[in-house]
Amino acid sequence: MRLTLVSAGAFLGLASLLFLLYVRPFEMMLLGLFAYIVAYIIWSLDIMRSMRRFSAGEKKYAAGVREFRIPGSVAYRVFYPANTQQASKFKGGNWFREGTSSFLTGYVYLAIAIDMESIWGTVLEGLCFTICFFLPPTWFTIPYCYKDAPLAQQADEEKKGFHTFPLVVFSHGLTGTGEEHAMFFTDLARRGVVVAILTHQDGSSSRVRKEDGSLLYYRKPNFKNYSMDFRPNQIKIRQEEMEAMRNHIFQNGSFEGVIDRKKVLGAGFSYGSATASLESIMNPEAYRAVILWDGWFFIDQGEGIPFPKEAHDSGLKHKALFVGSTEFSNYKKLSGYTKSLIKTGLNGTRSLVLPNSKHEHFTDCPFWLPTTLVEALSGKKEGGYLRSYIKLRDEMIAFIESTCG
Repeated sequence: MRLTLVSAGAFLGLASLLFLLYVRPFEMMLLGLFAYIVAYIIWSLDIMRSMRRFSAGEKKYAAGVREFRIPGSVAYRVFYPANTQQASKFKGGNWFREGTSSFLTGYVYLAIAIDMESIWGTVLEGLCFTICFFLPPTWFTIPYCYKDAPLAQQADEEKKGFHTFPLVVFSHGLTGTGEEHAMFFTDLARRGVVVAILTHQDGSSSRVRKEDGSLLYYRKPNFKNYSMDFRPNQIKIRQEEMEAMRNHIFQNGSFEGVIDRKKVLGAGFSYGSATASLESIMNPEAYRAVILWDGWFFIDQGEGIPFPKEAHDSGLKHKALFVGSTEFSNYKKLSGYTKSLIKTGLNGTRSLVLPNSKHEHFTDCPFWLPTTLVEALSGKKEGGYLRSYIKLRDEMIAFIESTCG
């Protein structure tokens, strides 16, 4: 009811502004500029507040981020513990590899049917660039994260030397790019966890730049003539890309002596959880455990199928942490198959549902959008997005510490 009243007020306000703009154009332009400045400040203060709350508490390290490309395959980023004394001399890490407008373009494309190689694609890119130029997130870097900062070394007093960090190998969700969790992974890195996150090139990402420089946008399935093999075939490509990233991070030498090969955890969000579960059973010797966020473990098309079938047939081969949303837990069939998969986890497996949560609560939204203000206007309790994200982070850290020591 409250949100409806706010929407009605906004509509009447907009109508009044258009009328005044017609009769008093110059004065209304000045008023519009003033309103934009006020909105910009409020928006910025809201997301800065969320960043401070999420980053609160003493951390042992700064965070570094490095970009990699597997020859003939995917690009990925690694967030890692960085040398605290030297890190601040380096450039701040960006949320989005090619800027906010490129990220927005990919998501706008999902909502409209348009040929991105046509003139309309160029218009869309230009429009997104113009809009993003005036939005606060465009001008923010990830707090405490520095591009190519020197690696940290963790002192081991007992052995009079240094010991290594655990590695999380992460797969993003359907339409994602992996950039949706940059702040989250920065916080993990500052706590002593290395995180490798790829952008899949199987057509499940909203937008990805390939090795040859071309862009691949999300491949929309044909629901009028849907093939039940579409996602099962696609997830095999995703699993192979995830495996390739895991192998490459050890082969390229950049993190030699920093990552503990015996403390590797597979992880993912949504479609990425399904991908990580498949990767973990295909290469069980490579992982110590798996962490699965709000997993997509059932395809609700036609008669429906458990997803991925291989994981449901064989069961998990590791202990696991399942963290779900209230939204997904209310989908009866999906929830049922998720619970069945949870039962196959080895000793130490844990599952929980974040209270009053939605699927998008597993992303960096609180650091891009004024979610505190939006939730207050809608009559919801303050901090729903952020509270869920903090709970997710704390559960994940606790699981990693109990698993890896």
